[in-house]
Amino acid sequence: MTTFWQDNDSKLKLIGIGMPRYSARDLVQTYKPIAADLERTIDGILRDLTYEPFKKLATTITCSDLESPALDGVFPGKQVEVWCVKELVYPLGGSPSRPVVPGSARELRAEGSPDYETFIAYCPILQCMVVNYQDSFAEWKAKISWQLELQEI
Repeated sequence: MTTFWQDNDSKLKLIGIGMPRYSARDLVQTYKPIAADLERTIDGILRDLTYEPFKKLATTITCSDLESPALDGVFPGKQVEVWCVKELVYPLGGSPSRPVVPGSARELRAEGSPDYETFIAYCPILQCMVVNYQDSFAEWKAKISWQLELQEI
């Protein structure tokens, strides 16, 4: 039976690009919103005017390892399904905002809270488009470094 925590080098999956062995150990993944339209009223109250369909994520994946992802022929605009390694968290009783990587959901409890509020952490599956990437090789160190910038479609 295959579970989320396999004997792979990383939990990251880039469906549509591919991840050779030893290409994603010790990676770092970050999220940030692609857009925000925050304005203050005449009374100084901050309001969120962001159009709901623009509430999407950009994600950057950075890594140094022995190999690169399968980037040959990949250019900005390529669609990729990303099985993320960076978790998102929502309160118990709520629901995830994105599809969940199978087997990645786990319970978290708030420390010091009188009612011990419970949360669910999960790794999302994002439908993305490649925005940019970098791939480099340090010859004498025999070290490959790469960075992939993606945005939700």
